[in-house]
Amino acid sequence: MGEKPKEPTKRKPVMHNLRNFNIMIHMFAIFYYTLYPGTRMHESFISSRPYYFLFVLAIYLYTYSFFGIACFKTSWVTASPDNVEGLFYCKKCKMYIPCRAAHCKHCGRCVLRRDHHCPWTGCCIGQNNHQYFLAYLMLNTIYVICVFQDIIYTYIYQDDIIHFVFFHPDFIIMTALVIFSLFFSASMASTHLLFALGNRTTFEQVLSYKLEYLRKYPPSINPFSYGPIDNFIEFCQMGHYNITWDVPPPPEELGLNLTKDDFPPKYFKYLEELEEKAKNPKPEETDEDQF
Repeated sequence: MGEKPKEPTKRKPVMHNLRNFNIMIHMFAIFYYTLYPGTRMHESFISSRPYYFLFVLAIYLYTYSFFGIACFKTSWVTASPDNVEGLFYCKKCKMYIPCRAAHCKHCGRCVLRRDHHCPWTGCCIGQNNHQYFLAYLMLNTIYVICVFQDIIYTYIYQDDIIHFVFFHPDFIIMTALVIFSLFFSASMASTHLLFALGNRTTFEQVLSYKLEYLRKYPPSINPFSYGPIDNFIEFCQMGHYNITWDVPPPPEELGLNLTKDDFPPKYFKYLEELEEKAKNPKPEETDEDQF
């Protein structure tokens, strides 16, 4: 039988869980902006045909339904399987974990197909919630675009824009926050969409040269990729069907003739560090603690 996983370790409070702050900001923003006089949202809200308001509200509700699922649909490794051949051993959880799983220092547990620990959801994004996280990012981008174009409309149709800006500094602050949110949401959504199409995770993108199952491959080659369409289908289904991944074979078996020029300098520097650690062992350190 598999070993019982170690209980999550207690850590000092850190800025890795901003879930409540995120919810508070967005709940305040939607109601404040809706009731702000002069905006299209407010005009639609008080009209007899509030179609525009209901459309934006629907996007908002769908956005945060996906956010809620991403927060609570965890991807933790719960126990070592009976057959541990080809698996990796986590010294912190004292259990075997499958390929592409990794330990999170904030959660204190190993996460299936770990992507990253998201401070806005307060949990790790992994196999069971990455697709919901991407849906949240894309819908949130659409929602912020609606608000942004509404703000532009409000500025354009002011009779005296200087007077409006001078007497409504709160609207200026809200404009700055929306611009920042638009840039942040759009960049995050596009990044994770590319990861979904390429069957890659943030964790693997940053630390591929340190991960045992990817170390023999340069960053430009992803042995888990089957093509954009198949990758995206697998991305959407991986949580429902509990998809697993085998350790990639050596590049030679795939007919790849790699040279030193294919690998970044940090790869060879890391190999030197491994040799140095083998000669002079130090207290346990893990790459996960750095990410």
